[in-house]
Amino acid sequence: MTKVSFAFICLLFALENLPLVAQTAESAVTTAGNQRLTATNVNDLVELIEFLIGGKISPDEKRAMTQFAIQEFHKDPATEANGYRDLNLTIQKLRRMQNPVERARLRQKLWPTVYFGAKEKKLAVLLDVLQRHSRVLAEDPASKTLVTSHDVEALFASNDFVAQLAGRPSLSREQKPDLVARLPKIYSALSAQQKEFLRYGDLRWTALRTVWPRLSEQRRQGLAAVMKETVKNPQQVPEAARVLETRAMMIDFQMYISRTTAEFGEESLVKSAVLDALSNGKHKIQ
Repeated sequence: MTKVSFAFICLLFALENLPLVAQTAESAVTTAGNQRLTATNVNDLVELIEFLIGGKISPDEKRAMTQFAIQEFHKDPATEANGYRDLNLTIQKLRRMQNPVERARLRQKLWPTVYFGAKEKKLAVLLDVLQRHSRVLAEDPASKTLVTSHDVEALFASNDFVAQLAGRPSLSREQKPDLVARLPKIYSALSAQQKEFLRYGDLRWTALRTVWPRLSEQRRQGLAAVMKETVKNPQQVPEAARVLETRAMMIDFQMYISRTTAEFGEESLVKSAVLDALSNGKHKIQ
């Protein structure tokens, strides 16, 4: 069986080819034969983790990750060294990403890869750090999909945004802890679309809050008017939020492809989509 490195966890999906960059000499954290674990290797690993959790880890956590990286390195120095070289290419790509939606999309791809890879290899230190900052609330090992606390936070942030547009009170304070408590039990019974709304929560909210300011003032006012007209009560806010997120995802993709400014489309189309979502109930997460 082919061995995989501790740094392998970010490399199990296809990234576009990147040019190799000349490595400068630097002091080693540890060595084994002619293989070296460097400070850059450890910093790349920390940067990956902080990208996933959306924040900084503590000095104690960084020390723990460093010690664990050293332990893993000495188990198979050559494989680990190769893994860290590949990891550095991924970090270079990440640093060049300016579009928040692209970064959120990469994060959404990396999270399951890192999490399930770490579980398979029993990397307890890494799992502890991830769970401490962005807890996995529901998972499906068969499909390698999961929902993090950040996804749920994003889902309710989107709900609050639409509630404000519609002039309706927010129910997030009551609904969020209830969903967090029930999610591990109900996740497997949810529809594929409902699961997608949850596990792409961070990506979908990032798309909406990124695209919204790019719209013309007239279009934003028109969409706010649609929300006020169609969302009759706070219980209907989530369905409208999912519709706006979906439109934002589509618009961001169009803007990425054409490199031009795009719009949500006619307000009548958004209104029709919201009314359809309210009528069929498929957007609601029970």
